[in-house]
Amino acid sequence: MLASPASRRGTTNADNDDDTSNDKGVRSSKRKRCCGCSVRGAAIACGVTGVVFLVLGLVAQMAITALLRSQIKEQLPLSSTSSQSYDTWSDTNGQAMYMVYTVFNVTNADDVEKKGHLPVVAPVGPFTYYERRRKFDIEWSADDTRVRYKYDRSFHLIDERCNGRQSNPPDFVCTEDDSITVVSPNVPLQGVVFMLESMNLGPVEQEAVKFALDRFKNKHGETLFLRNRSVRELLFGYTDALLEDLNKVVKDLGIDPYYTLQRNSTVSAQFELDNYTEIYTGKDDYTKTGKLVMWAGQSILNVWEGCGNDIQGLEYRVQANMINGTEGIVFQPLLDESDVLQVFTEDLLRSSDIVYTETAEFQGIDLYRYKIVSTSMQNAAEYPPNCGFFDLGPSGVLNLTCVVTAPVFGSKPLFFQADPYYRSLVHGLGEPNEEDHDTYLDIEPWTGAVMRAHQRLQINVRMQHSDLTGDNLNATGFYLPIMWADEQGYISADLASQWKNQVGLALKAEHVLFIGGVAAGSVLLLVCLVCVVMLVQRRRMALRKAKDSVPLLPDSKAMNYKSFE
Repeated sequence: MLASPASRRGTTNADNDDDTSNDKGVRSSKRKRCCGCSVRGAAIACGVTGVVFLVLGLVAQMAITALLRSQIKEQLPLSSTSSQSYDTWSDTNGQAMYMVYTVFNVTNADDVEKKGHLPVVAPVGPFTYYERRRKFDIEWSADDTRVRYKYDRSFHLIDERCNGRQSNPPDFVCTEDDSITVVSPNVPLQGVVFMLESMNLGPVEQEAVKFALDRFKNKHGETLFLRNRSVRELLFGYTDALLEDLNKVVKDLGIDPYYTLQRNSTVSAQFELDNYTEIYTGKDDYTKTGKLVMWAGQSILNVWEGCGNDIQGLEYRVQANMINGTEGIVFQPLLDESDVLQVFTEDLLRSSDIVYTETAEFQGIDLYRYKIVSTSMQNAAEYPPNCGFFDLGPSGVLNLTCVVTAPVFGSKPLFFQADPYYRSLVHGLGEPNEEDHDTYLDIEPWTGAVMRAHQRLQINVRMQHSDLTGDNLNATGFYLPIMWADEQGYISADLASQWKNQVGLALKAEHVLFIGGVAAGSVLLLVCLVCVVMLVQRRRMALRKAKDSVPLLPDSKAMNYKSFE
């Protein structure tokens, strides 16, 4: 049978509703697909851009670092045409370099000399001097890899204020020529006794020398302590009348009657070093910048004769006499914390290793702090190579008898980090501390420039009974401090600003580009990750919705039934 018109109209309306519904679904599906496409595109764009930023940040860091290293290697080697480095190196005039001395006054000298009491000391000072190092007669090698020169050091008093004596008020002003304030060990006399005893004189010769020594002591009023010498004379020297007379009688002594603790060209021209010192410029190898080729005409010293004559002893002796490292003013650039540096100290005639201990900051610049290795102050029992220096007593002092031909020993101020034995024999020293009494160099690692330094040393004389002087000193003896010095230097504000505008600016650019690239790249990659997560979630939701929309039975409208009459 044929369907009625009404039924045909009803069917047509229902079909129209279905078509409308299908159109809406199609449009919704298109919108979802478009949204998915935009998220997918954003993920790809952010991911690619993020990787690019990361790579750019890393590449910028490596490129700037490589360029900076290249420029430093090219420009830092010492040259007569590099006015900045040459001017600073050749003459320190105008730079902040000081030598600060604290002298010890023995307050019970009579009791020490006549009754055998242990000494009591009181500090006098500090006396602050401006230090100038001047190089002259400068000669360059043909290939500019080495430079040789002569030099001198001069000291000019700039601050005479001191408050060392306990009886004085804090604002008491004393001068370096205030001879009343300081009673100090008679080092020239101790030196003569040390030399005579080391000559192994026979009984007759010893009596003759003792007679001459007593005669000259009485003639010049000499005792075991100096009571009429100024601080200036104690530090920078004077001609000792007793030594002059002894030189006339005992010809074999051959000692210079001019006694001094510190060379100073402002006192006498004889303390200009007549022989050349030579260093590497760093032109052919930046790691050799400033290292000594020879010092005062010597490529190796002939001072230290300690240790035995076996193979090991001879090796230690050669090691002790080697001139290693730099003068302590400049070091190789591009330092690493693991680098071990070496310094040759002319006042001690020793080379020492210094190692990184911590990072310090000065004038807004990060510096590597280097300190002397502990083995340098150990005795030969604790560190066998030190037998070359005759370091045979308790640890903490440096044997300088071969350097000054007198029983003189160096130590850190107030016997800091030394064996307690030394402090137990001297009263009134006070308590030492690392900040005020240790040596350190603050080095800028990129350029190797020393931007702050404190090199501290105490000079002591070993005093013990001798038959030649007929004294009543304590039989065991003691190490009596004469003075301690703090050689200090600081980079000027102008040089610090110059570093910041050159090396510092490059390092800042490197840091900003690296951090900026990494930060931007990280953010973009994070956005990419978020987009990927959104896409995954949408995909899962679409799959779940599609699964839920599948009918359990076929749709009746989709079935094709035949009508039978």
